Formats: sequence, C-alpha cells, structure tokens
Amino acid sequence: MNPIKFTFIAGACTALSLAGLQAATVSSVGSLVDLTPAGFGTGTDNADLDAQGRGTDGFVLFNSVPEGTNVAGTPWNQSIVSNLPAYVSSFDGSASAGSGGWANYDDVTIGGNLYNTGGLVQSPGNGVEVPLLTFQLSGLVPAGISLGVLVDNSDSPNWDVTNVRIEGPGSITANQDVTRNGGSDLVQFDIAGGLDGEVYTIYGTSPASGALIGGVTFDSIPEPGSLSLLAAGGLLLLRRRRRTAT
Repeated sequence: MNPIKFTFIAGACTALSLAGLQAATVSSVGSLVDLTPAGFGTGTDNADLDAQGRGTDGFVLFNSVPEGTNVAGTPWNQSIVSNLPAYVSSFDGSASAGSGGWANYDDVTIGGNLYNTGGLVQSPGNGVEVPLLTFQLSGLVPAGISLGVLVDNSDSPNWDVTNVRIEGPGSITANQDVTRNGGSDLVQFDIAGGLDGEVYTIYGTSPASGALIGGVTFDSIPEPGSLSLLAAGGLLLLRRRRRTAT
C-alpha cells in the first residue's frame, strides 16, 4: 500500500470521526399535565405512566411507602423503586432526603405495577434552587433520551417544585416551570448526543416548605434514520402484501 495514500485515508477517517462527535444538548419539551385530577383533598389518585408510554427504558420512584406511614427526613434511597436503564449509572440523590406515606400523595402505574409515590426533597427556602440528584450516562448511550420528572404528586403546593432544571456537561441547561394544583405532572426534557461518562443534574426550585419530586423516567428516542428505515420497511411489506393479494 502506498504510505502517502494510507496517511491521507487515516487522516480523513479521523476527521470524520471527530465531526460525528456532536456536543450534547438538553431541551425542555413540555409536560404531561394533570395525569391525576387536580386538588389536594384526602385520597390518592393514579397517574398511569404506562398509558403515556413513559418509563419504558427505566424509572426511579422515591420513598414508595404505604399511605398513613408518614415518614420524613429519611435517607434519599430508603424505600425507592429503582429500575434504571443500562445506560444510567451513579444515580445519586444523597444531598436530598426522602419523604412519603402521606394520605394524599398520588399513586403511579409504571412497568405494569401500581406504586405509592413519595418524594425526594430539600428545603432551602422559598424561591431557592437546589440540586436534587445527579446521574451519569454509561456504556452504549442512545442518541436521544427522553427524561421525565414526576412533580406535583404531593399533598400540598408548599411541598412541590415550582421549576425543574436539567444541567449537563459544559453547563448545557434547560428548565420548565410547574403549575402546582395537586394533579401529577411529568415534566419532560430531551437529551441529544449524550456520551458515556457525562454527568447530568436535576435541580428543583423550592416554594415555601420544600422542593420535592416524585420520580424520574427514561425513554430512548429513535434516531430519524431509524424511523425512516422502519417506515420504508413497512411500506415495502405493504406492497408485497398487495402483490400477493392480486
């Protein structure tokens, strides 16, 4: 092989590889609002996340304990339901505390099961933003990840975040306000181009009593090319069926 041609090809491949490493982005993509009826009255309601197709890759629920146990100030990972996807590691909320068991915290259906929801919480003071938890991407990371944060699931507007913000490497960030009316919401963010080893932080802004979230969901976002291939495959199959029928 001609050494000069080999060097050129290797250099071109390196340039293409570097061009393919796009910087990650985080964007707010709206909320699934009032998955349970609004209101903070006695009694629990069920937010059916399975019906919304959320949490298909994995999820975490905080302090999932029966109503009436009324626990607060517990370690962050006490009584959590953790079903993380393989591409998430080092999930850590140790700067926060657990809370749960209150009579009118909403329930949630996810992964084919019904769970009590509790919360991960900090109380920094009215209007103060705090980092509630961090997680690290690991291994084979999907090109796009839909991250959902369960909010407004508690028994009081004074114990719900007023804003959720996601921050990633290089200070990339996106945030979204929360309307606190007692109907559980799933605040959604897209992470595009995330890479192995990157750390992301979920922040919450506190009302009067404390910044509380109920859980986190993870879903892969298919690449546009994959969707095109699926559509083309479906069209080809349809054509074959039509030919067979005639």
